[in-house]
Amino acid sequence: MMGVCMRYASSIEEAEDWLQDGFIKVFNTLHQYSFKGSLEGWVRVVIRNQALQNIRKAKQSALITLVDNDYLLEPSTVDDEINSIPQFKAIELIQQLPKGCRAVFNLYVIESNSHKEIAQILGVTEGTSKSQLNRARKLLKEMLYDKGLYLAKK
Repeated sequence: MMGVCMRYASSIEEAEDWLQDGFIKVFNTLHQYSFKGSLEGWVRVVIRNQALQNIRKAKQSALITLVDNDYLLEPSTVDDEINSIPQFKAIELIQQLPKGCRAVFNLYVIESNSHKEIAQILGVTEGTSKSQLNRARKLLKEMLYDKGLYLAKK
């Protein structure tokens, strides 16, 4: 579950705090587990939702709507590059994204949610979700390029 928190948090310390908050939530809501599906899957959803709730609470770096053609990249290119590097390096790069971009990137690329679902989870519009994903991809592409892990032009 620490891995789930690490994908959304900016630091190990923040992830640890969120993990603790998440397990408190798990223990407080354990009676709601219906024994349908795996316990691990249910716990993962509770932990993820707690991490997202923490992001919403800290909306000081709120989701910024950026609609700019510079951010419209080929969807699979950067996602494939991120998936092809070791997990610890991918998490390190994802953690450097602004909170809104990081949340949308994780929900869309890692957890395969649609923009409609992401909009509902984060309380934003679908357009904001799309622009944040594109911004995240652009930033990741630049980071990968700077580290020599992405050979295409910036």
